[in-house]
Amino acid sequence: MCGRMLFIGILCSSCAGVARADTLAEIQQRETLIWGADAEGGGPYVFPQADDPAHMTGFEVELAEMLAAQLGVQARFFQGPWHLLPALLNTGQVDVVLNGYELTPARVNTMEHTRPYYVYRLVLLGRRGDSDLQQWSDLRRGPGEAKPKIGVLESSAAHLYLEEHFPDDVEIVVYEGTTDAMREVETGKLDGTLADEPAVIYYAHRFENLARVGEPVGRGYYVIFARRGDASLRDALDDALEVLIADGRLRTLYEKYGIWNAAQEDLAALG
Repeated sequence: MCGRMLFIGILCSSCAGVARADTLAEIQQRETLIWGADAEGGGPYVFPQADDPAHMTGFEVELAEMLAAQLGVQARFFQGPWHLLPALLNTGQVDVVLNGYELTPARVNTMEHTRPYYVYRLVLLGRRGDSDLQQWSDLRRGPGEAKPKIGVLESSAAHLYLEEHFPDDVEIVVYEGTTDAMREVETGKLDGTLADEPAVIYYAHRFENLARVGEPVGRGYYVIFARRGDASLRDALDDALEVLIADGRLRTLYEKYGIWNAAQEDLAALG
């Protein structure tokens, strides 16, 4: 399975590591797949039900349930801070990380990953009518002008994108939740926020005073992460995703949350 993701130019350094145990066998024995996510990130990923905050909803909640069913077990949600989910994985508190986690070289080097289950892009948002932020180039201000403050989810692809492309141009402000940054753009504490497109789509009606700036950037892939060496679990999840993609259930799920687009047509070929 190493090198499966050559389509984005990332080489898996080694698949040699050995997991502490056969996690797939443990999951099947306990009849439960424990998946880690952070409900603070909000919709459409994982968030509390309006009528019952103790229970989670969102497209990844339903995806976890579908995947667990393919494995013949139940899904159990485990709450954790988004940027610390890999630590929860490595300590064995969760079996997998499933929460809009982007495929990056750093993560490939430390964890197993499945085939992509979503193709995302990054969207820059500013206040509607703000003449100071109408295009990407407006992030680069003139001499003596204050750097624009741009909010991002900590350790996200958006965070990495700004660090790589605008390291000296913007003041990056990190948040634990996407909506926190959106709210502070509305109130004027931030000049803008860079977020994954599914969140932008989902919260468009809630944050009507925000507007897209320029075209989306940074196309990438959400994958499920497992502990290093958990190849049998990774392969079983890959098989489950292949079924959900082939029979159309994944598309139906994404259409339900309004996040299906033409980019998702590539999922079948990204195995």
